[in-house]
Amino acid sequence: MKNYVLLPFASLACGLALLTGPAHAQVDPKHCSFTAEFAEEACLRDVKADYWNELAVCKNIAHRRDRIECREDAEAERIEGIRSGDESCRKQREARAEVCDLLGQDRYDPDWDPENFVDPDDIGDTVAANPWLSLVPGFTQVITAGEDGEEWVLQYVTEDTEEIDGVICRTVVDLEFAPDEPDDEEEEDGSGRLERSHDIVIDNVELEIAEYTDDWYAQDIAGNVWYCGELSREYEDGDIADLDGSFRQGEDGDKAGLLMPAVPMVGDAFRQEWSVNNAEDYAVVVSTAGGPDEEVEGFECNDSCLVTHERTPLEPDGEELKYWLMDTGFVLAAEPDEDGEREELICQGDALEDCVTDPDILDELCEIAPDAFCDDED
Repeated sequence: MKNYVLLPFASLACGLALLTGPAHAQVDPKHCSFTAEFAEEACLRDVKADYWNELAVCKNIAHRRDRIECREDAEAERIEGIRSGDESCRKQREARAEVCDLLGQDRYDPDWDPENFVDPDDIGDTVAANPWLSLVPGFTQVITAGEDGEEWVLQYVTEDTEEIDGVICRTVVDLEFAPDEPDDEEEEDGSGRLERSHDIVIDNVELEIAEYTDDWYAQDIAGNVWYCGELSREYEDGDIADLDGSFRQGEDGDKAGLLMPAVPMVGDAFRQEWSVNNAEDYAVVVSTAGGPDEEVEGFECNDSCLVTHERTPLEPDGEELKYWLMDTGFVLAAEPDEDGEREELICQGDALEDCVTDPDILDELCEIAPDAFCDDED
């Protein structure tokens, strides 16, 4: 395993002034640290809110014995919840403090000016695409994920756009499928198979949809790709369970982040998204000529990959190295010790059909995201 050393924050060169705003702006210390403190307090209050919600439920139980039992259970959960919650919130604050040390104490306030961005329809035509992250419609990547590569992920650049805070952003669909875990109560459809929705079959293994995300990206005039927001839908048994992680530049204090510089340099550090206690990913460029110990077949780095180290304070113990090949894009994500889960690129194409040819899968994709995957005549 190559040892990548994280260097101190170095300001990005041409085109990345969006991150800091006007050069003449005064630096007022501790903005980042105060933000971490307030976010920790919100985290702690959220933990305690569960207890009070449970008491409200208990209050409306008619039978006294059941009511007492409900309160006792709530109190037991409160003690355990506060203990674990305090520890979790503390770790998140410590992780945010590391971000402050890396990025400085300035307010996070990118200069979101529509004039700084290109028309997404011009990308790949009159405007060159970012060499590490293409926003040309039709661009497709299929990725395997999980401990044993049991998950199947499709990333597809659609022709759709979304206006976000005055900027026209390209919609990129990200679909994740994971192995079925049938419930004993599910019924068969008459053919001996369990009746489910949004299932696909990959290599004779039935997978069900786990997540469906609309990501919104924009490219600025310097070629950097920005993360404008996302609508993330988590699924359970084929139904939407929550929208956790969703954010949108300009709404509820959410702010866009830099997803991929056009000309990354070792030491560059940047927030990729910013929605307090919801989406706080950041990245550091650790190499522009790196590669993993175990290459991805067909997409070998050969010591020529861009390597980013990515983390989020919301999961203080999690981190991964991502490998990007010029004019290919993402090829691999792995934990730094490479003993954990890996995400590997297995197919890339300029059109969906270059990587997905099974008509049953195409039909299922059409059902899940008709605007992205259905033909006009469907």
